[in-house]
Amino acid sequence: MLLRALGARSRDVIFRYRLLPTPAFEYLSPSVEALTGYTVDEFVADPSLFRALVHPEDLHLVTEGTDAEAGATVRWIRRDGRQIWVEDRNVLVRGSTGNVVAVEGIARDVTGQVLATAALKESELRFRTLMDVIRVPAIMLDPAGRATFVNERFLDTTGWTRAEVLGVDWFDNFVPADEREVRRQQFQQGLLHGFPLHPATSNVLARDGSLRHLAISTAVLHDAAGRVTGVVAIGGDVTMLQSVELERDRLGVGLREAEVLARSAARQRVEMVRALQGMGTLGTFQQTAQAMCSEMVTITGVDFASIDAFEGSSRLRVVAACGSAVTPGQHIPRQRATELWARASRGAWTEAYGTPDNPFGRRVARSGEQAVAVSPILTERGLVGLLFLGTRSPEYAGHLVELLPAAVEFAAIAGSVLGPGLEARRDEVSVHARIEQVIRAQAFRPVFQPVVDLATLEPIGYEALTRFTSRQRPDHVFASAQRTGLGLQLEFATLTAALKDALRLPAGLWLSLNVSPACVMAHEDLARILKARTRPVILEITEHEKISDYAALREAIVSLGADVRVAVDDAGAGVANFRHLVELRPDFVKIDAALVKNVNTDLTRQALVVGLCHFAEATGNSVIAEGVETQGELATLRGLDVRFAQGFLLGRPLPVDEVLRQRLPRTATDASTPAKAAGLAPYRAPGG
Repeated sequence: MLLRALGARSRDVIFRYRLLPTPAFEYLSPSVEALTGYTVDEFVADPSLFRALVHPEDLHLVTEGTDAEAGATVRWIRRDGRQIWVEDRNVLVRGSTGNVVAVEGIARDVTGQVLATAALKESELRFRTLMDVIRVPAIMLDPAGRATFVNERFLDTTGWTRAEVLGVDWFDNFVPADEREVRRQQFQQGLLHGFPLHPATSNVLARDGSLRHLAISTAVLHDAAGRVTGVVAIGGDVTMLQSVELERDRLGVGLREAEVLARSAARQRVEMVRALQGMGTLGTFQQTAQAMCSEMVTITGVDFASIDAFEGSSRLRVVAACGSAVTPGQHIPRQRATELWARASRGAWTEAYGTPDNPFGRRVARSGEQAVAVSPILTERGLVGLLFLGTRSPEYAGHLVELLPAAVEFAAIAGSVLGPGLEARRDEVSVHARIEQVIRAQAFRPVFQPVVDLATLEPIGYEALTRFTSRQRPDHVFASAQRTGLGLQLEFATLTAALKDALRLPAGLWLSLNVSPACVMAHEDLARILKARTRPVILEITEHEKISDYAALREAIVSLGADVRVAVDDAGAGVANFRHLVELRPDFVKIDAALVKNVNTDLTRQALVVGLCHFAEATGNSVIAEGVETQGELATLRGLDVRFAQGFLLGRPLPVDEVLRQRLPRTATDASTPAKAAGLAPYRAPGG
């Protein structure tokens, strides 16, 4: 009673799941439909549905039996295909002997929390990566002015150790005495109003007492709630200006011009970051990536740019490129992709092409490309791609390390803007490989559900269905195959298996096969598969894709043979389905299970069933009611003159061995065979 009282008012899903003697839901709150898209009745009819909702990659986190109390936060795939995060918390219920007899729990949608946390972690990871990989000094201070982070370059530049810097007051220990008061006031003002975008030269005391001159850019840090948590300062060491002097002759540029060039490049990067951040998405994610590459090559010193997507640890595909030797859609050699995947785990880096230890780089160098700055593109799910900024100038090649901060920031923006598209592409490739493995390993089996004559409750035929070894919902697997271009291959494989097992079904009964319009249109391939039939066949046209040419579809069906009939599935489910009835002129009209459910208590449903029966009678067809689960529904359908039906009440889908154990085979010569009762012509072998 307490569960029901709580469940009636709660947006969370509250449940009690019985383990003994047979698993079943004893209570499930109505909110489950809003969360998953499936009704309470569907979960009660199929208790394994909860597990089928779990994302395949999270199945190892789902516990059962006596381990269920631990709970977990996992991804669920809703009925509409949308992914959500759910926190599951359970309590074990023990019987009088101490054994676990049930599980009570709450499932809560925490998608918003998970995504917000992931975004915060991604931002922190991006920032820490930037701090760790840049080749210029970087420090972080809290609002009180105490150092909370320094990178290795700062320690190398000043001679201090990390233990000597962290936790101490920055101004009292590292700012010259005559500048401390002014600098502290500037710091406090910056916390309130922000710091200038342009770098400012700051003097820092080194451990040996000397001064280091840093051209520092400072920014305020905020937490997820918008509260100030401190500042980050990044600056180049300009003490050793003689390094610029040494480069002057080689570059042929005067010191003043070099400084102007450096400041111009810095301004370009700031403007570029703003432009990329405001870009958003342009059409497809590939188009957005291409636009980003086109923007990035306008930076001084950048001659080419590309964005590549990881489709696995050894598969890297070019998504977009500008001025590069690689082209969109091209796959990087497997060995090179594997090396880049491993290297990306250590953060951004620069790489010179044409060196003896870089075979791929030597090939690319023939096009004039000299070097690249590379940064990982990260999302909450980890590494999804790489961003490349490169030069063809031998002079700039030696200074490419200066582009690393820009590459890291651009990669962070790419992760934010392109992340969903890159993840979707990798998921698509992963699903494609998984479906290929299902087909190759025959990781499925056919099951057969009887269609019965309601006058005798005897079978007149069987519908062939498919169950996958992974226990995923069949409609999800077929939809995934369709999205990744393997829909027909999977259909052909499952149809072949169904026809093989159907050879052992009782004689005199027809076989119903679910086929997509595309499968029927590939009628030559389908005809080869159907040669294995030994009984009349009914093709149930499914609606995985839109039918654009009904006349061509009818011609394809006729070409398959006179003993091949047609059924329209889910009649009454929508306007498009009624068009199927008119255009396909089916031999059987299968009433949608949603109309059959509670038909005994709903006059509207009864009227629709009567209408479909009248349509079938007027067109010389037969009606089959799907999804019959209660005696009340069965009695009402009989009273409405529905002749045939199927559903859990009349027989569950079973492997052929179990079908045979439950039923003695009939002979095809029996005058009362259901095939004849159903009005189907006797089967004649192809060519006979």
